[in-house]
Parts: sequence; C-alpha cells; structure tokens
Amino acid sequence: MCIRADEPEMAKQKVLLKKTKTQIKEKAMSAIIHARNTKQGMRFRIWSSVVDAYFTEAMTEAEVEQWTREEAIREAKEAHKREFSNRIARAKENGTSSLVDDVRDLNGPWNKQKKV
Repeated sequence: MCIRADEPEMAKQKVLLKKTKTQIKEKAMSAIIHARNTKQGMRFRIWSSVVDAYFTEAMTEAEVEQWTREEAIREAKEAHKREFSNRIARAKENGTSSLVDDVRDLNGPWNKQKKV
C-alpha cells in the first residue's frame, strides 16, 4: 500500500475539524438566552449550561444584543489568532499554508500569475 506524503497531514486536519465542530456545537449549546417579563419590561440573562449558572445580570434586548455581539467578536478574534498561527506555521514549514497543495520551495520563485 502506498501512502501519499500529505495523508498524515490530512488525517490531522480531519481530527482538528472534528474537534472544531464539536467545540462550536458545545459553545452554541452552552450559552443560552433566558427571557423574563419584569416590572421594568422584558429582560434577558445568559445561562451557562456548562456551570449551570447565569453569567450576566438582567439586560434589556439592546444590552443582550450588544453583549452577544461583543462575545462573537471576541470569539472570532481568538479563532483568527489560532487559525493564523497554524497557517503561518504551515507556510514557514511547507512554503504554503494550503492543506491540499504540495510543498513549495522556500527559496524558489513565487507562483506565475495569470494576466488579467
């Protein structure tokens, strides 16, 4: 049986993808918005199913929207930082960050571009 050089890397990426999908699913399920009618009007709190406790105080709809937006931005920045670090490491090692492309010569020329 012949094993291609990229198969170990592809296997690692499949494991990473599975972990990432699991983390996304767990994250999506772990922060739940609860709503209640109060004397001040409708209020919302964020419930963590991981620790079975609220991790916000009661908020208006505008406040919970802002909170979830800021949380999404924070998470996106963290994900970008992790992904960027992995891509740069692959590029430094292989001459490309591509997961499906071959190794590129770090001292060779850049790709030839099509004229547009």
